[in-house]
Amino acid sequence: MYWRLNHLLLLLMLVFSCQAQTQSKDYLLDVAKFEKQQLKEKGQLVDVRTASEFEEGHIKGAQNIDFLQDDFTANTAKLDKNKAVYVYCKSGGRSAKAVEVLRKQGFTNIYELDGGYTAWKKK
Repeated sequence: MYWRLNHLLLLLMLVFSCQAQTQSKDYLLDVAKFEKQQLKEKGQLVDVRTASEFEEGHIKGAQNIDFLQDDFTANTAKLDKNKAVYVYCKSGGRSAKAVEVLRKQGFTNIYELDGGYTAWKKK
């Protein structure tokens, strides 16, 4: 009995560790891959920075949905869940949190720009 319990626990640990690996940040793309993916699969480009940051410069075609505003969840709920969502912020902090919110809302096809708009400007 003890032997079977140990094997069961080992099996469960293996399954959960594999799940964690499959949920890696494979949606986190560098500038080149982010741009290439957008060309390959048209979607919704979302800048989650503040309005003033957005006005200072943004990726062409982006819509501004400020992560720091109280209506962020309500505004992202208006996005099409059947289309890919491309998210970026200034350097990656807010966009990572935005991805979590989008996943909780049922979005499954999300891509995040690694390094944010700062990285995009350097390209």
